[in-house]
Amino acid sequence: VATPDPTALCDGADPFCTSTTYNFPGGVNSGSGEVGPDYGCLSSTPNPVWYYLQVATSGPIEIYMYGSGGYDIDFAAWGPFADPNAPCTAQLTAGATTPSHTVAGASTDYPSANMIDCSFSAQDEEWCYIPNAVVGQYYMLLITNYSNQAQNLVFSQTGGTGATDCSIVAPPITNNGPLCVGQTLNLTVTSPV
Repeated sequence: VATPDPTALCDGADPFCTSTTYNFPGGVNSGSGEVGPDYGCLSSTPNPVWYYLQVATSGPIEIYMYGSGGYDIDFAAWGPFADPNAPCTAQLTAGATTPSHTVAGASTDYPSANMIDCSFSAQDEEWCYIPNAVVGQYYMLLITNYSNQAQNLVFSQTGGTGATDCSIVAPPITNNGPLCVGQTLNLTVTSPV
């Protein structure tokens, strides 16, 4: 049995910075969401990937996401939480009526337990809207490549006055390559933590 990608599990969620556009290959035949979270409007969770963000500036945050191949993606988001590790997985709840909307902007379906947004539509693009992001608090985001087709998943903040704390994201690492056998590899990082 293959070991799942750590980001396919809530406890392996990667940090997300709203000043960055994320663009990565969506999973294909990479399993389903783990048992534990209440996935709200999501009837299934194929090829999951988890992210979390910490708020630096209070206010609404809108995250636009799409599948580069034009194939169906879905998402669910929960929050706020005081610690990014605390909510995995039992605290990811949704009420009887779960929020769901498939267009940009705010929805009247917020919140439902601690689920703040969710969409299970046949679209290749989605908008996650956090209506009142709170400084210091964390929010969890699950994106699925529902179509199970090879495509990149792309997402970034496109609206709202809120912003995230980008210091939780590891800075890029550069190197002095390419190298020949016997040469020394130097790795460099700016603002290491």
